[in-house]
Amino acid sequence: MASTYTRPFRTESTPTNDQFFLAVFDKLGQKGLEDVVTIDKPVLRTMMAMKDSTLFTEGGEQIRIDVWKSWNPNGGWTELDAAVELQNFDPYEALYYDSRVLVTGVVHSAKEQVVLSGGKRNHNIVEDKIMITKETVQQALSDALWGSGGGSTMDGLINLIPALAKTSQTTAIGGKKPSDYSWHQSQIINMTNDTAVTDLEWRMKHMLNVLQVQNSKPRWIFTDMTTHELLDQNAKDFLFTGPTMIADMEFTEIQFRKIPVMFDDGAPDGEMRFINPEEIKFAVHPQFYMYWDEWKQSENIMLRKHKHLMLICNMVRRQGRKLGCIYNI
Repeated sequence: MASTYTRPFRTESTPTNDQFFLAVFDKLGQKGLEDVVTIDKPVLRTMMAMKDSTLFTEGGEQIRIDVWKSWNPNGGWTELDAAVELQNFDPYEALYYDSRVLVTGVVHSAKEQVVLSGGKRNHNIVEDKIMITKETVQQALSDALWGSGGGSTMDGLINLIPALAKTSQTTAIGGKKPSDYSWHQSQIINMTNDTAVTDLEWRMKHMLNVLQVQNSKPRWIFTDMTTHELLDQNAKDFLFTGPTMIADMEFTEIQFRKIPVMFDDGAPDGEMRFINPEEIKFAVHPQFYMYWDEWKQSENIMLRKHKHLMLICNMVRRQGRKLGCIYNI
């Protein structure tokens, strides 16, 4: 749940302050909105830092990902003078993801403006609405990040890197079922028969080796708080602890083989995901991402103003074989 925001009481006159924050609200661009939305969510901030505005098709309704096929069907081992027939082939497998839309907004009512014009207030209404909007967007994105997608909701990590055996990865991702394509299946390790305290370290090493065979090097490892604490407590000999920069913010982290390990309160219990930013992207619309429209006068209501915030985006992936999940830890 979003944290409760409490403002200290103030006694100064606030009409001027409200006008000031209205102006700040207008100037709070994409970068500023990302900062206030993700300031205390390192995993969310990491994923949003991987945003890519070049993936939307014309019109902005879909996101297209072209994945190289793993083979050229022409030629092969042959005799020196033998004829080799060459045929044209499509080098890509195309994945299509639907765009997702998140909308919220604020209203500055006539009553608020009249009351504020009458003297002193103990808090600033517009500033409070900005903070509550920030909390709302943060929670919506955080919930979607660890969701399974579907309907109008953004695809989440549970869907894109499922905790399922390869043959059970039958839910379409990008319009194709992973179970039908080996390159589309993410790597998995099921620790049902293992003991986390003694076996987690070597299972993590094995996952890194499996991904290395696929020519993939994860840059981050995401997990839940309990698994993160278990890792920190029982495996200090192979971990590094220190500050790290994520976008413009500094967080304290632990590292496994110099790969940052981060937890999120929304992550599923007993699961760990290995993230390669070349294979998973936060696709954003080039124009309508963290987009505030202008303050508008509400029709037939004196003084009342309203403003919308819109994000057109989705989480997408390329080759599942270069991503991994350890589950039942």
